[in-house]
Amino acid sequence: MKNTSINCGIVAEDVRKLSRTQWLELRRQSLGGSDISAALGLNRWRSPMEVWAEKVGLPLPRQETPEACRWGILLEEVVRAELAERTGWTIQKPVAMYRHRTIPFLSANVDGLAQIPEKGLAVVEIKTASSYKESEWSGGQVPPEYYLQGQHYMSVLDLRHCVFACLLGGQKLVIAEMERDDDMIRDIHRLATEFWNHVVAKIPPDPDGSEATADFLSKLFPVSENAVPLILPERADELVLNWLSAKNEEDLAADRRMLAENELKLLLQDHERAVTPKGQAISWKTVTTSRLDSARLKKEQPALLEQYTTTASSRRFAVSGKHIQ
Repeated sequence: MKNTSINCGIVAEDVRKLSRTQWLELRRQSLGGSDISAALGLNRWRSPMEVWAEKVGLPLPRQETPEACRWGILLEEVVRAELAERTGWTIQKPVAMYRHRTIPFLSANVDGLAQIPEKGLAVVEIKTASSYKESEWSGGQVPPEYYLQGQHYMSVLDLRHCVFACLLGGQKLVIAEMERDDDMIRDIHRLATEFWNHVVAKIPPDPDGSEATADFLSKLFPVSENAVPLILPERADELVLNWLSAKNEEDLAADRRMLAENELKLLLQDHERAVTPKGQAISWKTVTTSRLDSARLKKEQPALLEQYTTTASSRRFAVSGKHIQ
């Protein structure tokens, strides 16, 4: 079936006319394409807790736009024009913010809409990435978080095709097409609804074990200001047991790994590389590094050391078997 037009609601006719404050407030009221994978717990850089905090309006530390994101914004028009030139497609840049026709908390701001012969209207998404990410775009595939973003956009606009154009390393354009997956979209809708219920109720989703969640919690509570011991709920004892059990397993695994490593080093002796009978490659290379002799610098040039010393604070998590008095 070939779609020739979108079928959705409109949140804002022209986002260019909105102030940054108005734009951020509109974004806060729904799940957009950049939110969906994080809300579902499938994003490497953002956690569900962070998305929830943004949507309920918690005051969060202001973050500077990463350099890579800034260049991605600046190069969007260039990549879109090159995609049109290479394919011959007519590509428009929508200025509206769209919403799903029956699920109002699902929204979309797409980078383009293309008329593709034999397929009809398609979503266009523009990305830029380091050349180190090339393997994630090989063979016509797209990274998982972008796959979800594409399915989300096709759902909101009621389209059946999506095209990603990714500029790798500033010098290689990769074009990947995907088709609508209705089973996947049903799962997205179900999980997004579960997440949005947390937003409406202002009850945070359960934390997961990702680095993204750990980073977010460190940003949300950067400094320990209250020295009075807090009496935790009963489930905290179970969590402590889980933490201690995992820590013990981790320590045992580290011991096993170090034992195997030391035995292999004994077999290698002064050889840099070796191969096992089954073809496993092993190396024990000499690596030369340069390090600052801070002890000597402190002794001979203490004023200079103090001049270039910076202080940073962070919070260190620990579980102790001792009761706090």
